[in-house]
Amino acid sequence: MGTNGLLNMAAPKSLYKYLAPILPGIFLIGYNIGTGSITSMSKAGANYGTSLLWTVVISCLITYYLMIMFGRYTMVSGETAMAAIRLHIHPGIGIFFIAVIGVIIVGAVMGVMGIIADVLHEWSKQWSADGIPSLVWAGVLSLTIYLFFWWGTTDLVKKVLSGIVLIMSAAFIINMIFVLPSLKEILAGFIPSLPTDVKGSDNSAFLITASMVGTTVSSIVFLMRTSLIKDANWTARDMKMQKKDARLSAAGMFILSAAVLIAAAATLHTRGLTMNHAAELIPLLEPIVGETSMHLMTLGIVAAGLSSHIPNLLVLPWLVCDYRAVKLRLNAKSNRVSLLFLTSLGITVPLAGTKPVFIMLLSQGLLAILLPATVAVSLFLLNSKKIMRNQSLSFLENAILIAILIFALFMGSIGFIGFLKDFMNFV
Repeated sequence: MGTNGLLNMAAPKSLYKYLAPILPGIFLIGYNIGTGSITSMSKAGANYGTSLLWTVVISCLITYYLMIMFGRYTMVSGETAMAAIRLHIHPGIGIFFIAVIGVIIVGAVMGVMGIIADVLHEWSKQWSADGIPSLVWAGVLSLTIYLFFWWGTTDLVKKVLSGIVLIMSAAFIINMIFVLPSLKEILAGFIPSLPTDVKGSDNSAFLITASMVGTTVSSIVFLMRTSLIKDANWTARDMKMQKKDARLSAAGMFILSAAVLIAAAATLHTRGLTMNHAAELIPLLEPIVGETSMHLMTLGIVAAGLSSHIPNLLVLPWLVCDYRAVKLRLNAKSNRVSLLFLTSLGITVPLAGTKPVFIMLLSQGLLAILLPATVAVSLFLLNSKKIMRNQSLSFLENAILIAILIFALFMGSIGFIGFLKDFMNFV
């Protein structure tokens, strides 16, 4: 299955012809706003109220600009980012990206399935005193997902999950309206400030901040976008469409991320919860649905988790195929072995008894560490007159990218410090 197959998952066939021009943006919203984003934003809102809203704004603006830049490269050159790195920079740099993203994906796969399993364990306590163990949930779901990949029947599952996530997104936005803090409190959140560690939180302030940036300004999103644009057959004539598509994607990410953060600030922060456990996500929707929040949040977290978990499992085979400039085929032996290994990782967090929220945030923090290298690659490729011809970067565009690189280096250093601190506490 190539990226067209993945795009087709985003909408029923009857709607595909109408949504096709903006499907890259829609697909990336669905991928980006998953359990990682919900976890990072909820953790930030729980620990710091609305004071980190500035991070969401800056991250989404940078995401918009980088999506345009990476898309522009592919539209002019006809090459995906991974293929370009191999051809025009150095094969070793491409292997470095695949290796680092591999570590990130391993953490994300473990963390996402751990969160889903923990929430389902908590949910099952309504019918059983001890509930169905997290390990059982993780094992059953991991096996089911792998069988779907084996049989190639992910289309219907993805369509259903996309619909559920859409409902969950609407629930968060409505919930934000119900619990909306004062305008003064919200505006104060747009003033940049670095948080300090909160007593009782499993993650440091630096890692939480970096994870918010990492989950939004995601290197994986930019690399995937080049594949999506290549599959959509966009060329330099489609620049206007790609800007519209990038605006849709970045705006959707901002609205949903801000809604989750504000909901967490209004429900978890006011109760003094630091969101160390997945079950602490459940009170987020209590203001609008009361006790039903147990069912709705369980459904939403499982849906959001699986909607990002499925693409996460495909990222490594996808990027390796991009690097080799070949199409992704799920029935290839190497991809089936890769998917078996990755899906089996889903049981590791429940098996080890580790907190999945902690693992998830470590993974998101690593994305912030990878970001500077991603921006540097874009600067190199987009300034190549041999490749870009008259579409190479202007002075202003270079200045903006250099400013983003400085921000990325700053957030990457914060993420690295936070990662080391939390990892040492973990071991």
